Amino acid sequence: MAQLQSELGEAKLKLGSSEGILQEMRARNLRLEEQLQAARSSAELARTQEIIAKKELDVAKAEIGEFQKTVKQMEAAIELNCRSKGQN
Repeated sequence: MAQLQSELGEAKLKLGSSEGILQEMRARNLRLEEQLQAARSSAELARTQEIIAKKELDVAKAEIGEFQKTVKQMEAAIELNCRSKGQN
């Protein structure tokens, strides 16, 4: 009987220790889940910023194209104006 009580006591100690380890593992798992969520949020923010930057770049390229077109038109007008003055 004494041996059974001793074994039961040891089993209870092991159970208590196991429960403590389980609680630590659960807390660590929760921290890891929070870190993962934060990393996912950061990645999503980076993707959103990349999309915005690409759109802004596309707009800037279009504006540059329009500006280059305007410059060419102005150069042509200046050249035409210079030619007509030279003929008079």
